[in-house]
Amino acid sequence: MSTFDPHEDLYAILEVPPDASEELIREQYRKLVQQYMWDREKFARLNHAFEVLGDPKRRAEYDMQAAIPRPRPDLSTLSAPPEPDVAPTVIGAKPEELLATQQIADLQRTRMGVRVTCPVCKTETSAVDGYCEECGFALAGAEGVQEIPPLEMPELPTLVDAQGNTVTLRPGVNTVGRLNADVLLPDPSVSRSHARFTVENGVVALEDVGSTNGTFVNGQKLTPQTPVTLSNGAEITFGGMKLTLRLPGAPVADQATGESVAATSAPVPPTLSVSADEAENEPAPADKEAEVVAYWCSEDGIMRVPLSPGMHTIGRRPSNHIVIADPYVSGNHAILLVEPDVVNIEDVGSTNGTLVDDTRLIAHVAAPLPFGVKVQIGQGTYYLEKAESAEEIAGEEVSADAE
Repeated sequence: MSTFDPHEDLYAILEVPPDASEELIREQYRKLVQQYMWDREKFARLNHAFEVLGDPKRRAEYDMQAAIPRPRPDLSTLSAPPEPDVAPTVIGAKPEELLATQQIADLQRTRMGVRVTCPVCKTETSAVDGYCEECGFALAGAEGVQEIPPLEMPELPTLVDAQGNTVTLRPGVNTVGRLNADVLLPDPSVSRSHARFTVENGVVALEDVGSTNGTFVNGQKLTPQTPVTLSNGAEITFGGMKLTLRLPGAPVADQATGESVAATSAPVPPTLSVSADEAENEPAPADKEAEVVAYWCSEDGIMRVPLSPGMHTIGRRPSNHIVIADPYVSGNHAILLVEPDVVNIEDVGSTNGTLVDDTRLIAHVAAPLPFGVKVQIGQGTYYLEKAESAEEIAGEEVSADAE
């Protein structure tokens, strides 16, 4: 039984045309849900529309049953039926000219009925125009032609993951991210727009575009908005995804010895090199105290977890950042995407769902989480508490000293 009203225009609710792609529907839903997050009625209608139109099977059922006017094809654009083949009548022409005209028309009709096989693409085509209808090859004098040799394509740099899967980088700019990117990395630790490669004249450059969890090359974090040149074999980490760059024609390392097969190797970019003195003075990442943006608190006051910028997983398994020992909580239940100025929460397909202010989240769709708003996970209730900044703490100390 259908779970939608066939007279309700779900496309109008999401403000998309009836022929909208799945990507457009999802993007529009993300935009509207953030705009109407706290309008419960509007938010519920958006959720319902996305649940139907975001599911190809339910969308097809809705399109068949919904009594919503759909755009009709423009009949004026359809080609008119072909006119019958008749010899043109020339008024005032001599009988000899009329006979010649009739003979030409007869010849054309005969040629239109002749079908030949194109020697290049091997498809059957009409001989009337002298060119193949499929590939455009000139048919005149084509006898003896067998095939056209394939075009030689230049080798391009590739990215290889741990499983051996490869992604080819095309010349120009290649975007990296979790959504609508040339290098698509479907991992929650990767930002929607994370980084970009630029391939030009055999040189590959990489630039972080301000991602949440950063971009690392050979273990060193890149400065956002600063492109660096990469060498063959560079290990690149986007969030929790690690890839290796392979340049065409570059030496390949021997897996047994770890040494390069060729005598020379590509130089390491100076931007990514660290001297021994700098390495000693540079504190290890674990020694750096991350800035706390907010606290994840339970309503009963037992839990208060500090949150720094980045991704924090929530679930029943001990491997999560925030562990909730509740049988109604999934092993991997939700994630918090923490940025300095905003915190987003995303249900990752849990069994019992995640409710924000009594509104159930759509799985795998991040939504903003304001401070103090109630979050229901399993049998527990939680909320986000804002952390005081260093400036606020300093201001309070000054005020106390003044008193």
